[in-house]
Amino acid sequence: MNTDYLFQLSFEDLKVSKLTYKNGNFSNSLYHFHQSQEKLIKSIALKINLIEEKDLKKISHNFIKLYDKYIEYIKTSPIVSNLINEADLMDIHEKSKQLEPSEFVGF
Repeated sequence: MNTDYLFQLSFEDLKVSKLTYKNGNFSNSLYHFHQSQEKLIKSIALKINLIEEKDLKKISHNFIKLYDKYIEYIKTSPIVSNLINEADLMDIHEKSKQLEPSEFVGF
């Protein structure tokens, strides 16, 4: 599975989310939105070489495994680090560590 394909799947899930929302099917809309975001985050991580395709199964739905990698990338990337200050970044990171993985899946 390449990054472009995963990104396209993310876009398709987002379209389904919008359609189901317009039709009043809010639980399915939320489900497809969540799927869209998972695929988008994974496709970006693949694109910027934070992970490899073989890592996708290990990550599954647990995005806490990606946080540390994203934080390091943001801290070392001159383009991204100019958009967010390190104190805010660390605050987000610390708060995310307090969440249980079960809070991210199976709603």
